[in-house]
Amino acid sequence: MNHFGPRFLPHSTVPIRCLLPLVSDQMLLIGHDEGLSVLDMFPQEWNDAGGLVLKGPNDAKVRPIWEGETVYQMSSLELDNTSGVVLMLVGPQTESPAGSDSQRMIRMYNLGSLISLAKWTIVKGERPLDLGFFSMQQTTPKKHRPTNSIARGLKSLVPPAGTQNEQGQSYQTLLSPASSISAPKPLLKRAMSDESSWEVLDDLPLRWARDFVPLALAGSRLLGVSVLSFALWNRAEGERHGSRVQFLAVATKSKILIYETPPNERVFRFVKEFYTPLQPKSITFFQQTVQELGRSFSDADPHIRHRRTGSGGGGVRGSSISAPKTLPNYGTQLCIFAIFEKKAGWIRIADSAVGEMKLFDDGGYGSRESLHTRMPSSSNSSPASKQGGARWVPPVRAELPSRSVYVLTRGTTTHVVPCPAPSSAHGAAPLAVITWRVAPGYVAARVGGTPGVLQ
Repeated sequence: MNHFGPRFLPHSTVPIRCLLPLVSDQMLLIGHDEGLSVLDMFPQEWNDAGGLVLKGPNDAKVRPIWEGETVYQMSSLELDNTSGVVLMLVGPQTESPAGSDSQRMIRMYNLGSLISLAKWTIVKGERPLDLGFFSMQQTTPKKHRPTNSIARGLKSLVPPAGTQNEQGQSYQTLLSPASSISAPKPLLKRAMSDESSWEVLDDLPLRWARDFVPLALAGSRLLGVSVLSFALWNRAEGERHGSRVQFLAVATKSKILIYETPPNERVFRFVKEFYTPLQPKSITFFQQTVQELGRSFSDADPHIRHRRTGSGGGGVRGSSISAPKTLPNYGTQLCIFAIFEKKAGWIRIADSAVGEMKLFDDGGYGSRESLHTRMPSSSNSSPASKQGGARWVPPVRAELPSRSVYVLTRGTTTHVVPCPAPSSAHGAAPLAVITWRVAPGYVAARVGGTPGVLQ
């Protein structure tokens, strides 16, 4: 069941897509193929004496919130419980006739409304809301010729003049006090009538579930396009490196779109888009050290001819490049790690440089004393050289007491590399190498023990 483990098996009979903790981990939202549920981590029950008994996580109970819309991804945009925002990737239920090819869309939900809806569900324990199917236009995917090189296939599309001013989508209204749900006109009429106030309250769960703003508005590049996945680089991550800019990457069948939220603003503004040669399976933000800003991975080879495209669209063809002895250091740059069917590539946001991701391969790890490996001693060949058709796993960042590291996994091989990662990871020896008996679908890192040890 994805990477959520056996602890979640009693709480869901369908594949779990995503999780989101709420209210200091007291509740856990579970997105799955049938909709959205909430796991009450500390359930309360009445005892015979008429008092409430607080139970622990071992007695956690799951309650279905809604059905009819699959929840594929959830991520917190703002963490304030009273005025926060949650990004959700939703779509029609997968078992529905329209669920297989219908559009998935990103919505920005009011966190306060989601918390109220979850609490209501825990207290009432009634049947889940039936959201049904939203009207979604079908899109015909474009066919792309397969390519053997991800680095050659990833191309940045520089928007022509006049298209840069795409209207940004603001979530300010979801964060302001005025965003608290106001009663619609039919509800106001009922409230002023002689009907019971309990009937008015019956409409609250549905209104909480619909307290969202779609990311794609009129004129947006995402309008009418099915979203496969998204990645968020929030302000908390940026502040650790002196930047309060927030980035959002959205993957579709043929391209990756980049949005940003400038400091002190609450609006997603379109930055650029990249055409992809294959359909991306997963995208993740990661950081990279750059010595030659403005040059792609393939440009670093002095024997490779290259082409550069400026903002005006004119191509400049070079013959050969002689790498200088001392390369300028441009510091840490934010990149996108894109996973395809059997390959992975990176895209640098600042200069749109691209490259194919590869693991370090020295022809045999046993010859390097600096590597702490768990490799079979009988094998003299590097496992990285055997991973040609193996699938990649999304990279994971781990905070060690002394440094930050990335955990890169392809097939049965996992490399631990410094964070930020070197621009040519395949040419730099990893800090550690781990080999698995069976290729994992997900690798998580944690620090445990005394002193802190990566596990």
